[in-house]
Amino acid sequence: MVKKAFIVAFFVGVASISFAKMRIVSTVSDFAYFASVIGGDKVEVSSILRGDQDPHFASAKPSYMLMLSKADLVLSVGLDLEIGWLPLVLQGARNPKVMPGEKGFLDCSQFIEPIEVPPSGADRSKGDLHPKGNPHYWLPPKNAKKVAKGIMERMSEIDPSNQKFYEASYAKLEQEINEADAQVKSMLSNTTPRPIVTYHVTFSYLFMDYGLRATAYIEPKPGIPPTPSHIASLTQTLQSLNTPPVFIIEPYYEQDIPNRLARQTNGKVIIVPTSVGGVQGANSYKDVLVMIAKAIATQ
Repeated sequence: MVKKAFIVAFFVGVASISFAKMRIVSTVSDFAYFASVIGGDKVEVSSILRGDQDPHFASAKPSYMLMLSKADLVLSVGLDLEIGWLPLVLQGARNPKVMPGEKGFLDCSQFIEPIEVPPSGADRSKGDLHPKGNPHYWLPPKNAKKVAKGIMERMSEIDPSNQKFYEASYAKLEQEINEADAQVKSMLSNTTPRPIVTYHVTFSYLFMDYGLRATAYIEPKPGIPPTPSHIASLTQTLQSLNTPPVFIIEPYYEQDIPNRLARQTNGKVIIVPTSVGGVQGANSYKDVLVMIAKAIATQ
């Protein structure tokens, strides 16, 4: 009787393990969104950072360590975007299965081709915030699909029993991304955008894929706060333009300088999401992309 009870308990234990939800933690809300759409009710997904937080300058909080201590899979942007805080969070989590090099850690930058890689010798200590290239790569649909597919494949590797489900859910996410791409192309084809000014090089991949370019940046160099002389020079440049610029500003940067520049150049400031949840109403990848496109197309 004891033996029978043990066998029953054993199989109940195995069943509970087999059907436990995979716990996924992403450093940014976009990858969390991809994982949640792909995983559905098979996973528990959380994001360390909200969509309105600057991923460059987060802190290694104990609450983040607790999140990672229970994770089965950690999704990282890579390209040193989280270098100032994620290694400390991983160390504090004391969860061997999500350390770099393990199946439970996924650096999503491996799925894309970095741009704006500085010449040899770039150094963060000298103000080179992106020594391995621009890490803001997930906005354009081409890269979004590559990253989402990579996440789906790693989820399937960790949890092969739900692979078919993950593949079917990825197909729906791919459809959402394609629909967003088509809508953005339609919006941009019907307008001649104003000169675009952004604070940081957040939109470089997106602009490149849609044949756009930034006229100027408020930062003199990625990660370097603007100096009075830089702002003065920038003001002169923008005042010389034939068309007033549109300032497309990330939600985590201060708005005093963009607003002042807009007043001096008859421009317009629009705060746009750079990640899911970055502003009110940006609840999906499609929402984010369409909001950015509307700002670019503003007249």
